[in-house]
Amino acid sequence: MKKIILIAAAITITVSTSCRKERTCDCEITTTVSSGTTITTKKYTKKITKDKQKAKQFRISEGCYNLNSTTTSTDNVTTTVENECELI
Repeated sequence: MKKIILIAAAITITVSTSCRKERTCDCEITTTVSSGTTITTKKYTKKITKDKQKAKQFRISEGCYNLNSTTTSTDNVTTTVENECELI
């Protein structure tokens, strides 16, 4: 009986630690601001790497997901943000 419990515990520990590994989130963020005839675009990249992370928890805690948003202010300035991320 003790052997079965020890084997089950070893399997559980192995499975729970095997999905924890170094994770990297690589993002490209594009911000476009348009006001009448003027359009300004800025691009930058963001890269975050952490050890011993589970994929889902890392993605949520670091905001590693694609996101597109558009806002328009009262003076007709439109801001569009495109966040394209990849979990490596």
